[in-house]
Amino acid sequence: RGPANNVLVNVTGGSYFTNNIANDNSAGAISVVFIAPVTNSAVYVSDATMSSNYGGGGAALAFVFIQSAANIAAEVRNVDFDTNLSPYGVGGALLFDSNTNLANSTLVVRNSSFTDNNSLGGGGIAVTIINNTNTSFLVDRCTFNGNIVNGSGETWPGGALLFFVNGVTNLLNVMVTNSTFSNNFCYSGTGGAVNVCLLTQNPQQTFMTLTDSVFSNNGAQSG
Repeated sequence: RGPANNVLVNVTGGSYFTNNIANDNSAGAISVVFIAPVTNSAVYVSDATMSSNYGGGGAALAFVFIQSAANIAAEVRNVDFDTNLSPYGVGGALLFDSNTNLANSTLVVRNSSFTDNNSLGGGGIAVTIINNTNTSFLVDRCTFNGNIVNGSGETWPGGALLFFVNGVTNLLNVMVTNSTFSNNFCYSGTGGAVNVCLLTQNPQQTFMTLTDSVFSNNGAQSG
């Protein structure tokens, strides 16, 4: 299990993923897991429907990096996520999880919908990172409607969207543009629509930008 380089994962072409089940920490439909260190690689999922899937983390779709990752491009485009459930994990539909040292990488979610998904944190999308350098996340032209967080504590909030960063952080850019958040709810913690949680030591150059987006009828237990 040596280091990986120039890995391409591409899922496209009008695929349907429905009623798939994972009884562990995996996604119900697709889990892309890099166990060894990985560099200069890309993961693309586009033109798909993912509905009624059940999983332990990212109920429908998960990108997981166990060891260090650098120069990674991950993109989700034109995907409809509907009624997926992760009752014991985060990311009701989509999870991006980097366990250590993510650098010079991008995650883009574009032209996608997240409807009636449910999890312990990040009812639609959860991004969890430990140690980060020069990473950007873009959510563009997406809709989030009716997603729910049913967590019992305040560690994993964000009714529709959760960004959780721990450890050392330098150059983190989170952007949400041209998107709509409606009727999302967090029954535990804060952020009925979006929550950015930084448990970092001296975070450097960390930015959160919301542009041309609409928020309506979202709610949380405490803000």
